[in-house]
Amino acid sequence: PPFIGVTAQQVLAAHLTEVPEPLDKHRSHLPPGLAACIERCLEKNPADRWQTAEELLRQLEAIGTPGHGSLPVREAPRSHWPLVAAAGLIAVALFATRAWWWPQTAAAALDPEAVAVIPFRTAGADPQLAYLREGIVDLFNARLTGSGGLRSVAPQTVINGWRRSGGSDDQDISQDQAVALSRRLGAGQVILGGVVGSGNAVELSASLFSVPGGAVLANARVMGNQDSITAMVDDLAALLLAQQGGESERRLATLTTPSLPALRAYLDGRSDYRHGRYYSALTQYRRALELDSTFALAALEAVFANDWAFLPDGWNPVEIAIGLRDRLSARDQALLDAALGGYANTTFDLRIDRWNRATALAPDRPEVWYGLGDVWYHWGDMIGIEDSRERAASRFQRALALDSTFAGAIEHLLELAASDGDTAEVRRLNALYFVADSAGDHAGFMQWRTALALGDEEALAGVRSRLSTLDLGNLTRILGVGILEGVGVQDVEAVATELRRRDGTARQRLGHMSFAARGQETLGHLATADSIWYGEFLPVEGGLGGRDDRNYIFDLYRDFVGVGDSAKAAQAAVAIRGLSVRDISLKGGDWYTWIGDRCLVGLWYARRSQPAKAAEMLELVVERSGVTAVSFSQEVPVSLELCTSVLSALVAAETGGAALTTAIAELDSVIRTGLAQTRNLEAEAILVLAQLQANQGRTAEALATVRRRAYWWSGDLQLLPNYLRTEGTLAAEVGDTAGAIRAYQHYLTLRSDPDPRLRAETDEVRAELARLLGE
Repeated sequence: PPFIGVTAQQVLAAHLTEVPEPLDKHRSHLPPGLAACIERCLEKNPADRWQTAEELLRQLEAIGTPGHGSLPVREAPRSHWPLVAAAGLIAVALFATRAWWWPQTAAAALDPEAVAVIPFRTAGADPQLAYLREGIVDLFNARLTGSGGLRSVAPQTVINGWRRSGGSDDQDISQDQAVALSRRLGAGQVILGGVVGSGNAVELSASLFSVPGGAVLANARVMGNQDSITAMVDDLAALLLAQQGGESERRLATLTTPSLPALRAYLDGRSDYRHGRYYSALTQYRRALELDSTFALAALEAVFANDWAFLPDGWNPVEIAIGLRDRLSARDQALLDAALGGYANTTFDLRIDRWNRATALAPDRPEVWYGLGDVWYHWGDMIGIEDSRERAASRFQRALALDSTFAGAIEHLLELAASDGDTAEVRRLNALYFVADSAGDHAGFMQWRTALALGDEEALAGVRSRLSTLDLGNLTRILGVGILEGVGVQDVEAVATELRRRDGTARQRLGHMSFAARGQETLGHLATADSIWYGEFLPVEGGLGGRDDRNYIFDLYRDFVGVGDSAKAAQAAVAIRGLSVRDISLKGGDWYTWIGDRCLVGLWYARRSQPAKAAEMLELVVERSGVTAVSFSQEVPVSLELCTSVLSALVAAETGGAALTTAIAELDSVIRTGLAQTRNLEAEAILVLAQLQANQGRTAEALATVRRRAYWWSGDLQLLPNYLRTEGTLAAEVGDTAGAIRAYQHYLTLRSDPDPRLRAETDEVRAELARLLGE
């Protein structure tokens, strides 16, 4: 190499200031003509270099002529290899020169995290401020150290280059010259600024430009006095970093942290979140809060990321964000309230209202449009909104219009396109996702879903070969979406098997085993599920302080779903009825779980035509909660209201008449409030409602009800076969043959090879499907 140095900056400085040592000093065997040719190629001034390729070629040909210099030449036949070698060496030298001096190729060598701070303009300022002309370069260098993201090029290197470009105590260089200088220094960004002021009042202004394009990335201005120059430079740097990181001008005033490293961690977290790197985003937000525990915006953004991922040690920013809420602007408080809707027992309408308010206050934030679309996407069908998918898609598209790299919106839009069989859209969105970032947390799932939609067996085989390397987020999405859509069922089973053998902390293992067991149950592999639940899951949960009645709940629920043991369930129902509130409470109390357990007992008795015992559980829930049925506020007691409504309807079913019609209407109304979040009770309640409507002869209504399923890949997946079987029966009764066929085919896709306990049921579905198909 023509120049060497300990650091990259020393090499860059040498390119600007030093003359290379003669080549023949290091390679004495080379012909003098070749060494001189290369030295001319490396001249600093372009006018001193070869001016045309023809001119250089003539010199090379002369060097390659026999007898010229000492270059060895073979005759008969003449070899061109010496000439090729010489040309190759010169090409390297030319590339080295061109890489630093020629604009059209310099960008390849740029460091996007390096910034050249050009000496500030001081014309018109108080002469006492002249020291800031070059001094501010040092001040920025002390702040932009790389720990906060950007790293400034060494001040002396910049100042030397600035002077060679025409800068002096009374002469500034142009923006184009500054960009060109930064390019030569290998800096991907450049800061130009100015100082004005007189007396004690000072104003600093600066702009951040991209290199080589010269596009404006940020503008900032701060005011203060001469005694606060250091603090002013801190503020100026923070504002430039914030704008460069995507913060809007109106939000800059809320960036309350005085720590540049905390700010940069926050901005890196924002970038990670938009690109679908949710674990990394949470890590960055956590670091920002460790550096500044009052950094409210970092806590707010961490809540958004926490909806997608959880750090291994269980760090949860929700309580932190709530504690810092008063430090947020009214606009950001609205964003926090919307984001927290998924963590509270909040109704569907209230969540929609909060997201609508957030979009009105922050229409420039893709996150809020995504958040609104996400509620429609997952819960709109359950509420009975017929165009919920279209509503969700329009909000996701709005998010992408604001940020084409926003991974969350791309993921859901691709899932919608794959479900609709729109392969062109699947290809477009897949390309968009991987152009934005090939390292997104859900890249494995996206590759799997795309390969299935396109029938790309080679790509599918690649994903399958990497299952053991995918994390819980990818695996659970493959399992959940595979079940919900009825696709890639062999992968569902492979994922369930992989999750079962995953190691980790006790809590991580509980998550792995829970998904594995639910996947196996849904596929009808009950013996395997039994082994996981009772042999692996419950012993681990008990070791973490789980309840002593947990086995009872498992026995009862699994029989309710249709995959358990009725005798065990009957014993469990008796045992749970006999437990007091104190006996069954979790550590610290868990009112909602207590309600859900009692509701399940009541539902089980009602299914077994024991209305008196179901009514007993209803009375117990109302009595112990200290409230009367259906007299609750909008926020917290939705679960209790749903519990009392579904049990009241089942009890009324024994007598029928007007009371039952009223109870059914009331249950339907409560379900439509949405999001009870107690043991996913909505899933059971919808099935009960559909069956009650069907029993009244309202078959079309019952069919519409059973199709109101939340699209939630981590919900009660085990209930889906029940839904599909009921849907097929009702659809066939009303003459919707195509709908019945779809439901039965989905069922049989999931349960193509069930355990013996489910064979009779599966054979019935297979026979009914054959009848509908005319087979």
